[in-house]
Amino acid sequence: MKKVLVTVGFLFLFFSIAKAQITEFEPKIYTDSTGEELQYRMLKPAHYDSTKNYPLVLFLHGAAERGDDNFSQLKWGVAHFAEPKFREQYPAFVIAPQMQKGEVWSKLITTRDTTSFTAS
Repeated sequence: MKKVLVTVGFLFLFFSIAKAQITEFEPKIYTDSTGEELQYRMLKPAHYDSTKNYPLVLFLHGAAERGDDNFSQLKWGVAHFAEPKFREQYPAFVIAPQMQKGEVWSKLITTRDTTSFTAS
């Protein structure tokens, strides 16, 4: 029973920390000249200084995170950028846009016939 309680406590702590890191990403909306909108999240560098230049990381999610909640794109991988130790060591702007359902990042069409794989 003690092991179960410790495990549950650890999981609660882990998910609480992960959620806290995700909340560091500010929700934003980009609107182009035609009125089309793209929701995204932005993480500023730790100790942001407007007189300094910072790198930009563009995090593109996979197909399962498409939608309109401006949150699902944070599900896999990008939360690591918000970890305090990582932000201190690698200060950067991180942009995580969310593609609408049914849309894709690229209109490139590939098939197995057009892509070759070589076994080594």
